[in-house]
Amino acid sequence: MNKKKTGNHSKIFGVFSGLLLAALILALIPAGYLHSQTLSEGLWKEFVEGDTGAARTIYENIVNKTATDETVIQKARMRLKAIGESSNIGVSSATKSSFAIARLNLKFLLNKLKSRAMNKENAAGVNVLMDNIKSELSTFIKEDLKSHSLPEIFIISRNSSLSLNAVDIILSFDKDVTFKSGEAASAYNINGYNIDWKTLLISSISSESEIISEYKKIGFWNEPDNNAGIQSGLYNIYDHCFKNAPFDISFYTDDLERFIGVNKIMPAYFKSVPKINEASIMLDNKRLILSTAAELSDINRFLSALDSFTGLKILPASIIHNEKKGHQVKLIGIEELYDILMQALPYINKKYSAARQLSVYKSCLANLRNITSVTELYSMENENFKKENIKDGFIQELFFKQYLKTEPVCAAGGKYIYKNSEFMCTAHGSNSKIIEFKIVKLTDGKEKIISAPKIKTLIFHDSAITIGTQKATDETAEVDINKAGRTMDGVAETLKFLKLAIRISKDEETAETDYIIAAISVSAILYAGENKERSVQFNSKYKISCGTDKWTEIGEVQNNALKDFKIYMKIY
Repeated sequence: MNKKKTGNHSKIFGVFSGLLLAALILALIPAGYLHSQTLSEGLWKEFVEGDTGAARTIYENIVNKTATDETVIQKARMRLKAIGESSNIGVSSATKSSFAIARLNLKFLLNKLKSRAMNKENAAGVNVLMDNIKSELSTFIKEDLKSHSLPEIFIISRNSSLSLNAVDIILSFDKDVTFKSGEAASAYNINGYNIDWKTLLISSISSESEIISEYKKIGFWNEPDNNAGIQSGLYNIYDHCFKNAPFDISFYTDDLERFIGVNKIMPAYFKSVPKINEASIMLDNKRLILSTAAELSDINRFLSALDSFTGLKILPASIIHNEKKGHQVKLIGIEELYDILMQALPYINKKYSAARQLSVYKSCLANLRNITSVTELYSMENENFKKENIKDGFIQELFFKQYLKTEPVCAAGGKYIYKNSEFMCTAHGSNSKIIEFKIVKLTDGKEKIISAPKIKTLIFHDSAITIGTQKATDETAEVDINKAGRTMDGVAETLKFLKLAIRISKDEETAETDYIIAAISVSAILYAGENKERSVQFNSKYKISCGTDKWTEIGEVQNNALKDFKIYMKIY
């Protein structure tokens, strides 16, 4: 079996597991719930992106807005409690092997949505989502996916956790597909395997034999029939997924109690997780159905948690007993499910578009860093080479001479050029920025500049500068600041030491703009005679327009601690 490595695994996991989790979460949220865009954003941050810090901020903002609907506020409070839970309630500390499978047939789901579109805007929204998914896939699949249908996806957790190293992803297309190999696959230590010509398995496990061994350990394996013909060993896993999750939208776990506890799904006020082992949620042709052989009391507690967490309508209220499957509960009708997903399309498309723009931007900057580093190597090995003589075609020369393993391409259509002593992209600009600070002293309401340091740094890198007598050996130092300020115990106060640590970056909103995200950490010591020192520390974060002459004051309220001193910053 040939093995090929994939591209960026975080992107793969984010696209596929994110879409599936979003679909399942949205399927459990009534239409009125989605009318609060901020609440749906919080759920996306928490469950899809795994950014509980950002989710917490959104939930707190909802709770603090008195004009918000009380039901929405209650839901936000519940999620805040759940996020704040520090332990996996109800989960045994002993290691236990268990697994969970989620299945989503994208072709089936989106074609159904498209057929239900009531107007051109809705139909266009479905088409945009299809294009967004294919665009993400095309970054690590060689074939032109325009003629391919959307894949069927299986997400398998080998131990109930949704962390990256515990999850494998199977993609099944209607036509042949192969992975693009590249440096990103090695960087993220991710492997891609062909189950058959149209089906791919993505895993952090480094060999097919190790994958099979791992799945045998968790009981996710049936010895193949000797008369079944020649099949990949991985086909057994693929076949097992179909048997456990037979419907186009399915979720199955052999230990729901553990799955809920490990991933902290239950609201915090539930003292313990319902004792439900094997359970499945399947979409038949009319509704989502929960099936489990658990005790009625535990099923009722689980349904109560679903209702509290999502506002899910349980129809009917009674639980149907089935001798073969234990108990069954109708969760939501397929008509309501499609209506909810249709309402969510604009938000999902917005997230896809923004995430793709940021991914393209980061990929381009990675190309610039690589080009710069291999140019330094080229310069050392070629004595007559001078950077100021770089002309068009130099990057292709690096590729032809094998200094670059692959020819760098900007996915946004930009071209790489050498200008102002550095490489840059015509679409995304330079990888480096200048940060200029201005520290001023206030005297009688007038500002006097006492220091004006600069830092040249790379985007997505940490940098720092120290101004004063105390500095680290690897930091830039400016002259001491010994200008008198206000007095403390009758002695003139001096700004003795100031350290500015900064990280500039881009987020999904700023990737295609001239704005930069600047995270600043300020540390200062003010001195007023022997043993008369006080420390000032605070952190701030800003969105700054890059390349303008406008100064941004650092600190705002926190900076009042410096009283007679102010700090300004601009980036270009």
